[in-house]
Amino acid sequence: MTLTIPIAPEVEARLRHRAAAQGEDFSEFIAKLLSHSADPPIPLEEFSGPIHERFRASGMTDDVTLQPFATIGGGSGGSLPVCR
Repeated sequence: MTLTIPIAPEVEARLRHRAAAQGEDFSEFIAKLLSHSADPPIPLEEFSGPIHERFRASGMTDDVTLQPFATIGGGSGGSLPVCR
């Protein structure tokens, strides 16, 4: 399949730079990028593997784990958003 997608020149330049840095043909690089974007996300449990298992086995909660970071950036120590 062939697509024509209008993109800003600065975006094209960044993509061409990334393709060149990886030693890939620009068209093939874009095709891989689009293909990867269409893949379903990897579940956290699969991505983190043994680390996730050890965390769950520890009994710690996300709130306890994130507490030391709650005040970074001048926060008030409130809850942080957690990706699940």
